[in-house]
Amino acid sequence: MSEVKLYLGDCLEIMKSIPDKSIDAVITDPPYGVTKFEWDCKVKQEWLDEMMRISTGAVLMVNAARPDIQLHMLNLNPIPERVIAWRQQKPKCGSGMFWTWQPIYCWRAGFRGWDTLNIPVDGKNYVHPTQKPVELLKKLIEMATHESDTILDPFMGSGTTGVACVQQGAISSALRLTRNILLLPRSASRRHSNK
Repeated sequence: MSEVKLYLGDCLEIMKSIPDKSIDAVITDPPYGVTKFEWDCKVKQEWLDEMMRISTGAVLMVNAARPDIQLHMLNLNPIPERVIAWRQQKPKCGSGMFWTWQPIYCWRAGFRGWDTLNIPVDGKNYVHPTQKPVELLKKLIEMATHESDTILDPFMGSGTTGVACVQQGAISSALRLTRNILLLPRSASRRHSNK
């Protein structure tokens, strides 16, 4: 039987303690750097470095559509191999503009799939201001992983990636900005989703 583990600590420091190539994919929604909150900063190169080091497969990051943020993301090293447009079908207001899409930056995207995902945001029962629909994360998991793969989400937020992993039967490792980490094995996730 697989076990669920919860760790407490700084997400970057914990990623540094994860062995090389021990995670199958990273699927995350990091801070965007679009507000004045202390925790909200642009994606840091060292975050990407650690994700690339510990993952054997895809590294996917949902981020902001604002042009300066897109430029920042495209200046990371290595540059993303692919960008998927997530069409939300319901505009969000930010920085004086309305956004109906968000980019999903992909590294090691050796999977087939559309360059546009049309998944609505209903906003019902959301507990986080930038919470993503479970259906979006389920689609990314389906596109980027296989049965029994381990998925890392270094920026757990409301835990949507973990919920999607449970529903998809994936192993989930989540590092939360509040410094929580959840490890949920894929085989155990299937059993939990049936209860």
